[in-house]
Amino acid sequence: MDKKYGLPPFKACQSKPNIVAKGIIISFFIGLSLLSVIFLGCSITWLLTPDNDETILIKIVIVLMLLVLTGLPIFLSFYFWKPSGYTGIIVDETGITHYYRDKKHIVKQLPWSIFLKNPDEESGQAVYDINELSHSSTGKALQWWEVKDGNTDKQSYSFVGENHFFLNRFSLVSTFLLGIAHFRPDLNVNPNVFSEFYIDSNEYVFQKKKYIKDIIMGLLILVVIAVIIYFGVLLSFEKHN
Repeated sequence: MDKKYGLPPFKACQSKPNIVAKGIIISFFIGLSLLSVIFLGCSITWLLTPDNDETILIKIVIVLMLLVLTGLPIFLSFYFWKPSGYTGIIVDETGITHYYRDKKHIVKQLPWSIFLKNPDEESGQAVYDINELSHSSTGKALQWWEVKDGNTDKQSYSFVGENHFFLNRFSLVSTFLLGIAHFRPDLNVNPNVFSEFYIDSNEYVFQKKKYIKDIIMGLLILVVIAVIIYFGVLLSFEKHN
């Protein structure tokens, strides 16, 4: 434990790319692209098949719609294939560093000094400077205030890449929170942040077993709901026959 703050010692954490997850997503969109191209080819053949003039307009509209739908998975395949923005994150004594491919190509840095106190302080209510945000575009995220262009700006941050994923996302979050405790003890962290990201509030470590247990329980609940719906529909069908 750190004698000065009564905290675990701070150790830097670097992101680890989740190659498997990225490969699965890219393979999915490539497969979808191939399937879309096949459908598009069939629709063009159907369009060129002689028919009465009344249906030609409908055929053209359908082919154009398929053309747009074909372009979407192809675009997403290239989007996830080629990394953009930053490809890695390091949380260390300086703050959060974003880099592209290697540590020498730094894209963006968030020093510990950039984080601010919550300006929305209200009397009589508990106010925190680091909060959880459960409904962001990338799932669970942290929310804080920082200096941007000389102004106080509210930001949300989820510790994921722009078009890729990290294996140790929760470890990055726990290291960030420990860094706040070490280097910015003036900032108050919402206790819900620790529970949302499965982080031990005393040891500042990711509770992997608890996380996996909750995922398994969630999947089991979904399976039970699916089975109930299936048998409910089956019984209803039998009654009508």
